[in-house]
Amino acid sequence: MSRVNKAPNDDASLRACAAADMAEKLTRDIDSVVRCQQAENLIKSHVLSAATVGLVPFPVFDAAALVVIQVAMIRSLAALYQIAFDEIRAKAMLMSLVSGSIPTLSVIALSSGAKLLPGIGTLPGSGGIAVAGSAITYAMGRALIYHFEQGGTLLKLNRRALRSRFRGELKQALVIGRKRASHCRADSKDVSPAAPA
Repeated sequence: MSRVNKAPNDDASLRACAAADMAEKLTRDIDSVVRCQQAENLIKSHVLSAATVGLVPFPVFDAAALVVIQVAMIRSLAALYQIAFDEIRAKAMLMSLVSGSIPTLSVIALSSGAKLLPGIGTLPGSGGIAVAGSAITYAMGRALIYHFEQGGTLLKLNRRALRSRFRGELKQALVIGRKRASHCRADSKDVSPAAPA
């Protein structure tokens, strides 16, 4: 029987290769976590912008401003994930996702239209646009993070999966929005007017 002699360097080089592979995987994982955190921050800033759109006093311009904010968010996320950005494809994807959310679109349309009623329509209209616009922006951003993390691009879309993810994120965003609104209402009821001195 012949024995195969392993050179001591073979074991060391195998361990070194395994360690290098592990380090590379760990670096990719850390990069992914950092990128996701940066993406979440991008989404937050665009959600805040979308919430302020309700302050636009002119109906229809507020809805147009939402589209501009959402396309800018898509552009920022694409840049973060180093994905080629095409504005026409981004708008088409945006319309494809949002068109499946008829109730939410109705809130935006009615809220925008309510601003036509001088005085009484401004506040509800602004609030409706702020809530619906920020919820849609949040849901779209979260769905895109998932899509990009899975290796998707603006050219390579699984519309069904993306739309499903968007709807789930939108439901979650609306639940969060309702909870925050109910907390605000509860807090405002707790505040009693100051007694006259």
